[in-house]
Amino acid sequence: MRVAAQGVLVPPGAPAPTMKTLTQVEPRKDVSTLSGNSTAVYAITVAGSYYLTSNLNGAAGKDTIAVTVPGVTIDLNGFSLLSTDSSRSAILGIDILGDSGASLTVRNGRVVGGAYGVRGTTRLACYDLIVEGGSTQGVLGGSDSIIERCRVSSAGMLVGVRSKITDCTTTGASGISVGDDSLVTKCQTTAGGITGTDNVQISHCNVNNAPAFGINVNDRSIIRYCNVTTTARAGIQVNSRCRVEHCSVTGATGSGPSGDGGFKAGSESIFESCQVTGSGVPGFVSSSSCQFQNCIAKTNTGAGFSCGTQSRLTDCTASGNSGLGIDAADRSVITGCLALANNAGGIYATGLGAILDRCSAAANTGGAGLRVFAGTIRDCEARETLGGPGIRASSGSMVLRNTSNSNGVAATPQNGFLIEGGRGRVEGNHAYNNTGLGIQVTNTSSTNSVLVISNSAGSNDTGEFSLGTGNAVGPIISPSSVSTNTIPTANFNL
Repeated sequence: MRVAAQGVLVPPGAPAPTMKTLTQVEPRKDVSTLSGNSTAVYAITVAGSYYLTSNLNGAAGKDTIAVTVPGVTIDLNGFSLLSTDSSRSAILGIDILGDSGASLTVRNGRVVGGAYGVRGTTRLACYDLIVEGGSTQGVLGGSDSIIERCRVSSAGMLVGVRSKITDCTTTGASGISVGDDSLVTKCQTTAGGITGTDNVQISHCNVNNAPAFGINVNDRSIIRYCNVTTTARAGIQVNSRCRVEHCSVTGATGSGPSGDGGFKAGSESIFESCQVTGSGVPGFVSSSSCQFQNCIAKTNTGAGFSCGTQSRLTDCTASGNSGLGIDAADRSVITGCLALANNAGGIYATGLGAILDRCSAAANTGGAGLRVFAGTIRDCEARETLGGPGIRASSGSMVLRNTSNSNGVAATPQNGFLIEGGRGRVEGNHAYNNTGLGIQVTNTSSTNSVLVISNSAGSNDTGEFSLGTGNAVGPIISPSSVSTNTIPTANFNL
């Protein structure tokens, strides 16, 4: 038998541990192991990560967890903070050198009761929380806060500037409130609205049963793809230079002060593809220089659109409103719009210098179908108007290439065109099947003549033309002379 050498048997050093310590396995601290103080059941005084291993209860006169340092993360780990004193907070970030609750993160659990659920300020972050109670606010944060996937009941959320709230719900009157330059997206509020200050963006949100405004923001803000249902005041209110796109308002009740609308805007704001329906206030109410494109106002109390000076409406529809379909002030431009079955008239631009272009009015009652004052109405149609002429224009107006037909009923005859005052131009228009006159010009002053040329009228019940003396009128040609007429300014009696 041969015996081989076995090598060195002396160990090179002391044995080393082969397993991790408990601290290495779970590098966080259990909140329940912390001591408290006179104002908190548990006090976090060292920055780091903390977690719950069970439900924790509050105590009378104390916050449940108080954080006195920045840079803290609390993982509720699916557990709950219970029985918070009604005047205190479940989690409180205390002022640290004027930077209240700085860099406090709370996630993954349930908070019940208290005046506040989670109360921090600067750089508060909350994720995946259920907050029940919170009589003042469910979540209160300062600037640069982030709130995601949280549900707050019986209260709301309030954060400061440059904050973000995403995929959250509230069911309290406080709703959601954010500061300048903040973002709110994919949120839902019930019994509360969404409010913001300047440069706020709100998108893909739903608001139900707000006690005041549904959505209310200040200057230079953007609202997109939001739905608001049943509010006491305006459904969506914006201030100056805002943009609102693809939003709807239903059932703004109008129980607040007068002057509200389903949508209400300050100057120079833009609305695109928005709709307001069934509200107890006018549909859209705006200040000067606002723009509306592809918007709809239907069955509202008051005007469908009530717009300030220098407004521009393009391809909008107003139907079934109790007031005017569209009411626009001085120097407004209304293009391609439809007014249908409104109860105080169709489209009015009664301010100086307004333009109606390629618009239609049908079956409106209580006033004219289309009306301008010292403005221009061209390439438009009015029909089946009750309570006023199809098209009505006052002094200094241009009435060009329009059609007006089937207005009025036998009991209350209405003209196709009623031109009042002087210094206007009536050219290339057509009136037929009206229960009153086809075209009537009331001016009789030769110093304020209205130019009336190249128009046609036929089958109107009380006459085709009634043109006051003193106006500049092209010859009126009978049907038998139409084929031989060579006068380009002639009017045609059909």
